[in-house]
Amino acid sequence: MADDILSLNRSDFSATLRELADQGMDTTFLRQKYREQNSPFAGLLDYASRQQDRITEAGRRPIMGGLLSKPVDAVGMEAITQAEFEPAAFISGLLSGGAQAIDAPAAAMRGDLTREEAEQAAIDTAGMAMLGGSLAASPSGALGANTFRRRAPTLEEAPMIVQHNISPEGLAISEQIGGIPMPSIGIAGAKAPLEGFGDITLMLKPEKIEPRRDLPVYPADAYTGRQPRADIEFSDKSFVEGAIAADPNFSHMRDSDYWMQSYNNFADNDRMMRTAQFGIDNKIANPKDYESFSDYVRDVQRKSGGFIYEDQLAPYAGLREYGDTTLMLSPEDPFTPSGNRRASKPYTAAEAFKRMDKSKAFQAGSEGHSGPGLMRAVLLDKFKSLDDIKANRGLLMAPGNEMSDVKDAWGSVVYDTIEDVAGKHFGGSHNRAEEYMTDLAMGRNVSWADATPEARDAATKALASLKKEAQGMPTEYFEAKPRSVAQIGDFDAAVVPEGSVDALEALRRAGIQNIKTYNPDIPGRTRADVIGGMDDFFFANASAPAGLLAGEIFPEERQAIEAYLAKQPQGLLSQGAR
Repeated sequence: MADDILSLNRSDFSATLRELADQGMDTTFLRQKYREQNSPFAGLLDYASRQQDRITEAGRRPIMGGLLSKPVDAVGMEAITQAEFEPAAFISGLLSGGAQAIDAPAAAMRGDLTREEAEQAAIDTAGMAMLGGSLAASPSGALGANTFRRRAPTLEEAPMIVQHNISPEGLAISEQIGGIPMPSIGIAGAKAPLEGFGDITLMLKPEKIEPRRDLPVYPADAYTGRQPRADIEFSDKSFVEGAIAADPNFSHMRDSDYWMQSYNNFADNDRMMRTAQFGIDNKIANPKDYESFSDYVRDVQRKSGGFIYEDQLAPYAGLREYGDTTLMLSPEDPFTPSGNRRASKPYTAAEAFKRMDKSKAFQAGSEGHSGPGLMRAVLLDKFKSLDDIKANRGLLMAPGNEMSDVKDAWGSVVYDTIEDVAGKHFGGSHNRAEEYMTDLAMGRNVSWADATPEARDAATKALASLKKEAQGMPTEYFEAKPRSVAQIGDFDAAVVPEGSVDALEALRRAGIQNIKTYNPDIPGRTRADVIGGMDDFFFANASAPAGLLAGEIFPEERQAIEAYLAKQPQGLLSQGAR
């Protein structure tokens, strides 16, 4: 049917489209195909379409703006190793886009475009008219992230919010210890807020995130240091030991008190006790038939199908049924010079902050992992002002395939750069070269590497090259790291799951009055929906964007156009075509 419609003359085609539209049918595809086959550039547009179909039929999808392709399901290093060069698809796609922009005014006059499409085409045509002044050469091997053509977004299209996500358990602990030491605060798109790191979203008014010395704000995930882990201990161990010994279910077992050893993992042991309680309550096994507590727990798990989910164990008190617990902070150095074990300290927000401040947890890269994300973090230049943050709203990108492509491209660039330095100066040791370069970027002492002056010079140049590549790279969020202890009441609003009674009470005790609830299973009431409607927490509009959005023609596009101008089109298009 579609082919019959597309073969009509323009008058009959327009009349048919009106009839289909009156019946509620979306005619966008038909109009687009009719425009393409009647364009002076029909041959080029058809060639570009066939190149894209070829990639799709092969089970692949374009990345790096169409310059490469990868298997649809491939991610990370797998995507990098299986990437294939797609010069024909890239150049034909680039040229067909330009052809459509050039043909747009005539198409609008023919009636092949709606008013809205004509307006956007005018923008695209203006962009093509500026092409001649944008052909400056760019470094070879430039990062594919910049091939994601993205015009400067308006405030309405890309509002930003300030948020800190926390779990109900984390909220309860923060209330218990007296605050949140150096929280990692995200600046994300209001239409694509961060939904990881906890079910509760605490929100701040944008003016509270003004960058300053004690409040650095980074243009990506900065891999800053985390809050130190708390140890859970019994407030009165002897009381708990006596309570368990008096429990008729376990008192006969030879290892019923093994978890009372001071330095066992409380969380693991607590889960074992809850599993035992689950087994008794559901009559899965009789503890009287077992001489060993650990044997009983293993048998309950086996008879329950091999694994018991956390929500099944949630109703049970575990070890807390036998006595009160307290949060403790283990000493950084657990032993004295004489070999004695140092005592833990009560866990407070002030004590945790002191340790984080000493380790400079507010600095980018202080989290201590390795990989492309950390390498980007140590190369970041902090935002200088709220206007600086607002001007870069266009760098925020929602999670998804496009963001995955950006990360894959950056990972490939980082890996190749480190491999080059490693092969020439570190005996081929990728890990050693990476650690050296990371420490060098962070201003740390690198004498441990015993590197030659040539190695240091090569690493310095490589870091400068990576920093240049990372400029303007999209990110899922910006990160702020206040060098202080945040009180729950410092936040201006909260968004919590429906039915979170304990969390609601804790937030109200802290003085937060603006509390909204969400339901992840109901369209229109999800967390993203609720946050997206909180206009009072949006950043105000800003000046023209910088970085990625400063220009509309990006490095790889410039290179491709230069190559096109330097060669005969048919030669370039046929090269590599399949």
